[in-house]
Amino acid sequence: MVDFKLVSDLKSAKIRLTRKNGKEEEIHVERPFYRDMLEVEWRGKKYKVVRSGLIVREAIIYREGEYYAKVLERLGVMTHFDIYRKAKKILTIDEKESLFRHGYDINKRKKVVGSLRPSGLYIPVLSNIGKGYEGEYTGITRDDEEALVLSLLAVCI
Repeated sequence: MVDFKLVSDLKSAKIRLTRKNGKEEEIHVERPFYRDMLEVEWRGKKYKVVRSGLIVREAIIYREGEYYAKVLERLGVMTHFDIYRKAKKILTIDEKESLFRHGYDINKRKKVVGSLRPSGLYIPVLSNIGKGYEGEYTGITRDDEEALVLSLLAVCI
């Protein structure tokens, strides 16, 4: 199991991963002010996350300058994101909201492998303003973890 906590501001962000054996990783993200793009250095590799779209959001993830993964939003009553590595859908992030709780399930082949939720107090409409995210995931491969963490950055920052 891996717990994570993401905090961000207008020009940067960081996500801290805490593994069940107590090891921690902290990933720093830079966000140039002139583009909707994130620059990430993690595990000795450089990534770029290029985001676009107003109605349907999309993010393309490049690893070492080559296409690696894509995050596509699906239209619907709740927010859903499909995560593709190359051309294969590997994970989904599905919104779950009630009057008092807000969060997302992280699914792999219709099985819940994690969750994502806003940090702090949930206030409808204002829940994403100036707050971070936290959650956990388990039972995914290292490659899926790489795509998931970069997708979380794309979706949550």
